[in-house]
Amino acid sequence: MSELAKSLAAWQSSLPSAAMSGKNPHYKSRFSTLQDIVDCARSATAHGICFTQEVDFDEARMFVRTVMHHASGERRESRCPIISRDASDPQKMGSAITYAKRYGLQAMFGIPADEDDDGN
Repeated sequence: MSELAKSLAAWQSSLPSAAMSGKNPHYKSRFSTLQDIVDCARSATAHGICFTQEVDFDEARMFVRTVMHHASGERRESRCPIISRDASDPQKMGSAITYAKRYGLQAMFGIPADEDDDGN
């Protein structure tokens, strides 16, 4: 097992969870904001794990690339697409980037960030 996997397992065994400070009045639900997810993921630094996120491109799309780094030099990375209805509107693009960062980081670290509403 890699050093990164060992450290990630140790961090996950501490049962980290993200706060749910965001509120959606339309659905009367709560969710984890980007800051909530970042705060939770940063707790992995105690196990030698940190992350970076940046905007990345290929021929056709924009992505947020999330990289999980370990003190040993090992790393994992994934990309989450940036989807915006209007790429010429900076505010809409900013919202789309924030959304991709939140979900990319949540997926990379395995952080649940929404109330489970499957039973509804």
